[in-house]
Amino acid sequence: MSYTILYNTMFLRSGEGITPCVLSGSNNCYDASNRRRDRSWSVFLNKPGTTEKEMLAAVEPWLGGYQEHWMRGGKWVDDAGLLRWVKSNAHNAYLLEDVLTENHLRSVNCCVSVWGTGYSYRREAEAICSTTQELDNWIRLSRKVIVDRKAAGEQAFPAIIFPRENIRRPQKFMLPDAPKVLLKHGNSYLRSYQADGVSWSRSIKDAQVFTREEADAIMDTCSIFSSIRNARVIDAARKELPYNAVIHIKSGRNAGAYLVRRVRGRIRLANNIRSAYHYADEKTAIAAMKKIQPSYPFCELEVLFDN
Repeated sequence: MSYTILYNTMFLRSGEGITPCVLSGSNNCYDASNRRRDRSWSVFLNKPGTTEKEMLAAVEPWLGGYQEHWMRGGKWVDDAGLLRWVKSNAHNAYLLEDVLTENHLRSVNCCVSVWGTGYSYRREAEAICSTTQELDNWIRLSRKVIVDRKAAGEQAFPAIIFPRENIRRPQKFMLPDAPKVLLKHGNSYLRSYQADGVSWSRSIKDAQVFTREEADAIMDTCSIFSSIRNARVIDAARKELPYNAVIHIKSGRNAGAYLVRRVRGRIRLANNIRSAYHYADEKTAIAAMKKIQPSYPFCELEVLFDN
């Protein structure tokens, strides 16, 4: 049985509407090496610059069937999952500039793939877009090309082609216009860098502060390091927060211990407050404690401060 596998999603928002980009492929198609399934970026429903309402209307005829629209993460996406996927991604669509910044890219390639008689293939309306305005210009051009080519009896499909598969969504706290920034990779912050090496620290207090221009230059000149390529820019104002709030087990089986980390529904503990996970401030720690508490009803938690 042939079916579609969805690997990644990136919805872009602009003046023309929402452009839903997806990385997908058939389970029966493999790349030239025949070692893994083939996949490519395309525009969902072939609708650049659309709306949530239009997408929901377009998928409505799909509903009520086998509940197997595509495979994602080893699981079938059913009707409810499909509708959630459209609504959630439409609501959280990103500006092209933010996507490029988060992934250290300068631009994306856009085009219309045209299939003519005799399986002939060509690209039209090719454009390199690095701003929302350039994306809107391409969307308007692509619509015209698609209409013209279909009128001529050809097939035409819009495509926004990201240069790699693991395109990340911008972080909510990413502030591209912040005057001072930090570089973060995973749970670590860039402490120092040289042409032949970089140093990271898990403590934000050790992070080196850069101007946005300096951070961009580092990501360009040190891009040979995977940690730099995958780093993200965050506002340096976060470094000024106290990071002194910890979660303490006040009573119960592990009374006296401190929370270090919560992984896969289990918590790691330490007996020393210095080894505890330090939240940015009291408000952040309280919010985390409220999420954790229901899973451990026999333990009383509290927020303490490591001064």
